[in-house]
Amino acid sequence: MSVLGNLLIGMFITSVAQVDEVADFSNAVAFQPANMAQMEEYLIAIDNRMDAVISIDAYFYDVVFERYVVKDPRLLQDAIDESGHTRRVVLLFDEPLWKMRRLVNSDYLHDETLETLEAIVAQYKSFEFMHIEAYSDLYQQYNDTGSVRMLYSAHYLGFDCYGPFMSCGDNTVGKASQPYVLDLLHKAIVENASAAQIMLIPGTFLDEKQIHYKDGEQLVTQFLRYMDIVNKNSSIIGGIGGFAWGTMGNSSNVFTGARNIPWLRGVIQHQFQKLLRIE
Repeated sequence: MSVLGNLLIGMFITSVAQVDEVADFSNAVAFQPANMAQMEEYLIAIDNRMDAVISIDAYFYDVVFERYVVKDPRLLQDAIDESGHTRRVVLLFDEPLWKMRRLVNSDYLHDETLETLEAIVAQYKSFEFMHIEAYSDLYQQYNDTGSVRMLYSAHYLGFDCYGPFMSCGDNTVGKASQPYVLDLLHKAIVENASAAQIMLIPGTFLDEKQIHYKDGEQLVTQFLRYMDIVNKNSSIIGGIGGFAWGTMGNSSNVFTGARNIPWLRGVIQHQFQKLLRIE
């Protein structure tokens, strides 16, 4: 059974240079390295102050065959060893089922994908694993079949659903809300006798087109509701990770992360430091 002192607490950063910015209120930091060299740079920057949560899809995804594949773990382990990182490493699969659904416009590849991910978990025994799925895929699965498929051998399971707490922004699918999807996930974990704990992923950004949050009040309210879930449900929650710290985007939309929203940055720092003091 989890206690608050075992939580992963931190942010998803968008640049290695941001590691130091989150270190004083985090015990973990997530990042998506572009290559092995950048992964080593990220781990060296952590300097064993925090656990590493590595968004690893690109490493296992074959862009030619458009499938996840099993790879020899030695290359990844050697890179970690070279960095000198000795704390926990969690490998994150980010929306793999939604990626497959977009590819073929159905859940046709879900079973094959999960079989491959299960094989990876079985082979990479020195790592922990996290599967974060798009809320829309979980919602669609349940509507179609009455059940939810995920990587139940993972240590952490979660979903992303950005917007007011009772929806998922302007593009909400069906009647999905964050409490609804959270309950769906928890029931699926219990029904599948999984030892996984739930990873909460609150949005910590404002997007230029306001697709997800219309204003700062919606954003902060969502974050504080997630903090309330952490404090009241420590036995099933494995961590909380804000997305995202840095700013991202392209010509179609810009997502301003918490580091550039002073009032939100202050709320996150205060709330996460309170959790860390419980340890």
